[in-house]
Amino acid sequence: MGGLPDQDRKPLLRVRWLGRLPYAEAWDLQRAFHEGKVLGRTPDDYLLLLEHPPVFTIGRNGSITNLLAAQGVVTQAGAEIHHVDRGGDITFHGPGQLVGYPILSLEDPKQIVPYVRRLEQTLIRALAELGVEGWTEPGFTGVWTAGGKVAAI
Repeated sequence: MGGLPDQDRKPLLRVRWLGRLPYAEAWDLQRAFHEGKVLGRTPDDYLLLLEHPPVFTIGRNGSITNLLAAQGVVTQAGAEIHHVDRGGDITFHGPGQLVGYPILSLEDPKQIVPYVRRLEQTLIRALAELGVEGWTEPGFTGVWTAGGKVAAI
């Protein structure tokens, strides 16, 4: 088949719907896709879309003390708790929530914040298409609506 060699073609964004996946399994997949990009097995970017069973993730800047229920109550209710190496504090993921994990190459670390801001604006436009007003809050990352925060990034 013809076409450009992999190193000469523009990377594709490959979107994968994974259904409901435990957090640890999704984390392993993210690491595997990242490794594939770093080692040059693929030039393509990925967006993994899924939902999680009930899980709380606690970032590097977070603390279990910010969990608003006793840890025993949370785990007894079937929710998992994972300490993760992202920024931020504590985040709940559960059934019915769409989670997107982008795995992509940014040429320069200075592109990270502008990428996040573009992602926020994309989410606000998507909400508007659904008739929901969304906005950002100064000094914070994410998207809010009248019902509260709807997107953590």
